[in-house]
Amino acid sequence: MTDRDDYFRLCIDRAGAPLQGDVYAVLDLAGPAAAAVRSIRAQFSYDYLGAMPVEITVTGSGGVGSPTERGDPRPFFASLDEIVDSTAPIHGRLNTTLRFPGSDVFVVQPEDPDPIVALHERIATCGIEFDSSQFPFVPHCTLTQPPNPTPTDPDASELQLDAEFTAATLSVYQIEAFPLLTLRYRGYLRDSG
Repeated sequence: MTDRDDYFRLCIDRAGAPLQGDVYAVLDLAGPAAAAVRSIRAQFSYDYLGAMPVEITVTGSGGVGSPTERGDPRPFFASLDEIVDSTAPIHGRLNTTLRFPGSDVFVVQPEDPDPIVALHERIATCGIEFDSSQFPFVPHCTLTQPPNPTPTDPDASELQLDAEFTAATLSVYQIEAFPLLTLRYRGYLRDSG
């Protein structure tokens, strides 16, 4: 057995390890919008967000929750493989900032949410059962989310962002102890159909 065989065995074992904590499927964002989001997060000194990817969550929060089956994630990952193989990279613009009602969470939304809503629907109806969610699906990227807001925090209500993004990867992260993330899956949108 070679080192390469050991590496692939480790990857296969890791892929089949049970899911733990909260599980999110996200579109990783690249381009000027991602850089602008990182800059805003740094400006507001939310260090735990500085370690988090710039993304739009498509499952695990609004619409549907985490996958119900936690023991063997491989059927979930196989379903995602089929979806990413038939989904083109998404190009868009983040330009609508808002504060989620009743919270100190500020987000930016895509100008055209339709391709992201369609991807969410495809995953939510792919045959994998998901936990329920108390929130509707609203495509967004989190800008600020203070863990314990104080009156001396910078005012995020004036935030503005208008920049293009590309989402060419779909990732699955599990969060066992926020904000520590474990990457469990990554698929490349390629529309091979």
